[in-house]
Amino acid sequence: MRSPLILLAALLTSAALSAQATTVRPSPMPIPEPSGLSTVSRAGVFAGREVRSLPAGQRIIRPTELAVRAPGARATLQLAAIAEPGVSGARFAWAGHASILPDPNINLPQAGHTGNGSAVPSPQTYRLIIRPRDSQEGTLVLAFKGIRANRAHASAVVSIGDRKIRFEAEDRPGDGKRITIEGLEVGAHGLPLGITLEGFAHAGVLSNTGAVLGSAFEAGLSVRFEADRIPPTTCKLSPGQRSCPQGGVLKGAVLADGQSRLAAPQDRLFLSLEGALPGAIGVTLLARTGEFGRSPLSDCPLLVRPVVRAVFHTNADGDARSSVALPPVPGDLQFFVQQVTVKFGGDRGLQIASSNSLQVNCSR
Repeated sequence: MRSPLILLAALLTSAALSAQATTVRPSPMPIPEPSGLSTVSRAGVFAGREVRSLPAGQRIIRPTELAVRAPGARATLQLAAIAEPGVSGARFAWAGHASILPDPNINLPQAGHTGNGSAVPSPQTYRLIIRPRDSQEGTLVLAFKGIRANRAHASAVVSIGDRKIRFEAEDRPGDGKRITIEGLEVGAHGLPLGITLEGFAHAGVLSNTGAVLGSAFEAGLSVRFEADRIPPTTCKLSPGQRSCPQGGVLKGAVLADGQSRLAAPQDRLFLSLEGALPGAIGVTLLARTGEFGRSPLSDCPLLVRPVVRAVFHTNADGDARSSVALPPVPGDLQFFVQQVTVKFGGDRGLQIASSNSLQVNCSR
C-alpha cells in the first residue's frame, strides 16, 4: 500500500501546483557530460624563459591551446577531446623551435614541452576515459605524426592497462605510425588510458659542415575509439491492464532515430491518450513489472513502484499527446507504461483515473 500512497501524494502535489500556476516553465537543459580527458601532471610549453602551463587535474572540456614565444624560440600545445557520433577520444598537437641568436649572452638551451612547467624537458601525462553509452566493444585507432629537423625529438606513449605503446620520432623527418586494436572491450565504468607526451628542440646544433643551426619538431597524436555499430532496436507494444472509467484509452509507438546511440540516445515512446478526464493534469508511469495496486481515494488500478516521467495536461475532450525517452540499456528491455489523470471536483472532491497499461518489449 505504501507505493500507491507515495504516488498519490506526488499526484496531489502536481495537481495543486498546476491549479495555482498557469505558466509552465521548462526544465533547465541537462549539463553535458564532461570530457574524459584531463591532465595528470602539470602540462605546458617552454621557450627561452617563457612558460605557459595547465595545473594537474585540469579537465579538458573544450579545445585548449597553449603558446609561448621568445627571441629565437617558440612552442605550442593543442589539446582537444573528440566528440563525434560513435567516436570518443582525444587529439594532441605539440611543436617547438629553437635557433641560435647572434648575441651569446642570450641562453636558449631548448624550446619544448615540459611536464612540470620548468625549463628542463620532461614528460607530461594525461588521463583519457573512453565512455561509450551502451556499446562495450570497438576499435581503438592510434595515429602518430612527427616531423623533426636537426636533432629534434618527439615521443608519445599510450598505456592501456599493463600494455604500453610507444611512438618516437628523432633525427629524420616524416616518421608516422598508425596502430589499430580491434575488439577492444570497454567496462561499465569506461576504459582508462594513460598518455605521455614529450618533445624538445635544441639550439646550437652543428650540421655536417660545421655550421651552427637551430632545430624544430612538430608532432601529433590522435586517439580514437570507434564503437561497433549497435543493431537497431525493435520494440513491440502489447495491451496490459484495462483502464478504469474516465481513464481513457492509451496507445503508443516507438520511433528510433537510426543513429548511433553513443552520441545521444533518441529512441522515444510516443503516447496518445484519448477520452480521459478533461482539463486534467496527468503523469506517465513506467514500471519494471505489471503489478498493480490501488490508492485509498480511487478504485482505479495503479502500477506499483513506478517511475514518474512525463507530466502533461488533457484538453477539453480528455485527449493528450506526450513522449518519453527509452531507458538506454545495452540489451533487451521490458517495462510497463500507464498514464494517470487527476482533477479536482466530483463527489469525492478529487477525481483520479488511470488508463490501460501497455507492455513494451524491445530487443536487438
